[in-house]
Amino acid sequence: WDIETVNPIHPNNKHYAVLNTTNVGAALVNDGHDGIVVRKGEKYNLTIFLKKLDGAGKVQVSIVNGSDVLAETTLSGALDWKQCKAVLTAKADCDNARLAITPQQAGRIAVDFVSLFPQKTFKNRQNGLRPDLAQLLADMHPKFIRFPGGCVSHGQGLENMYRWIYTVGPLWERKQISNIWNYHQSMGLGFYEYFQFCEDIGAEPLPVLPAGVPCQNSSRGGHGQ
Repeated sequence: WDIETVNPIHPNNKHYAVLNTTNVGAALVNDGHDGIVVRKGEKYNLTIFLKKLDGAGKVQVSIVNGSDVLAETTLSGALDWKQCKAVLTAKADCDNARLAITPQQAGRIAVDFVSLFPQKTFKNRQNGLRPDLAQLLADMHPKFIRFPGGCVSHGQGLENMYRWIYTVGPLWERKQISNIWNYHQSMGLGFYEYFQFCEDIGAEPLPVLPAGVPCQNSSRGGHGQ
């Protein structure tokens, strides 16, 4: 597989994967963060963008635990970017499942914005919060919620500052960045979701905005204050 930038889904996210399949059965696999947790009978929303390049059009997307297939679906791409959706229902509990994308024909196919998201969220919000953690906060009856945090906002140097405008709108149009702790932020949890959560629990939103000064722990931009 390769990473390409020609004609992406959106200018904010220029990189996408191209799978070049010579032997059908090869898969692109993601194990999440130390495994993907799924529960028997629960439903998971799958979203993936596909674009046919040379021959290949269909992909099988599976939740797997070793050789066991816990859920699967087959999706077809088009000559231009096509958003494909499916609902996967887990056949068994698993704490360390993986997501496998397996082209069904030889050839090249472009893949971007792969999302596997549980339907069961706090208040059943689409792209919502993990219900147990959100409920724990709700039960504290906070008067306000401060977000997204100071070090996140000020970033790793001025070019890495948190810009709220990139955290609203369709998820695949949100501009993704790394943060001061050097891990990736998809911005799937953005200003929209924070305000929504405040509304759901009756808390006053307290947004944090960057002041144009890098965090004091930044290794770029003069070490902040």
